[in-house]
Amino acid sequence: MGWYYTKQGYALQAAEDGDQGHWIGGAPDHAGAECPVCHVPLLLLADLNCVWIRQYEEAKLFRHLDRLPLYYCWKCCAERLSYRIIGPKRIKVFGNEGKPQGEDFPYEGFPDQFLRRPARLVPIPYELAKLLAVAQEVGPEWLSGDDSAAIAAGLPGLRHDGFSHRDVNRHQVGGLFPLIQGHEFPPCLTLAASNCCD
Repeated sequence: MGWYYTKQGYALQAAEDGDQGHWIGGAPDHAGAECPVCHVPLLLLADLNCVWIRQYEEAKLFRHLDRLPLYYCWKCCAERLSYRIIGPKRIKVFGNEGKPQGEDFPYEGFPDQFLRRPARLVPIPYELAKLLAVAQEVGPEWLSGDDSAAIAAGLPGLRHDGFSHRDVNRHQVGGLFPLIQGHEFPPCLTLAASNCCD
């Protein structure tokens, strides 16, 4: 687990320059980057510079990967797309639990790739990360007025202006993950056979 996770959370933002070597968007340039369900080229959301990340995180992070491409299937709502990077320009897709959503999904004219732009990773202060986790996972009613003010003051530096000022969502790598649908509470699989979860 330590090779693939950072305790420090980073906000992913579009940048004016590429000094960190991270990118948002661009053409999928890995052989094998195709959805096994709907057979469209995967959408490249971001391409992260692991060499830069390792300067600030555990040295073995992502082992010896120089770059970490983050792919998604835009056509079948791929909530659980899994793949492995097997070379500088090749990935192997293991599976996708998504299902085709129809010809007009997500909307007419949706691009098969986003414009490639430089990006940067901005560390999310730990105290702010805790407040954001409470707001998203427990509920904003658990925050004091001072807590809400601290979020309002810290959040603009972690995202671009397109986000609503009323929500706490942002693009993030590592740290405490924001779950837009909220926490999952898996049921006890043996509940029908016993009272193990009482």
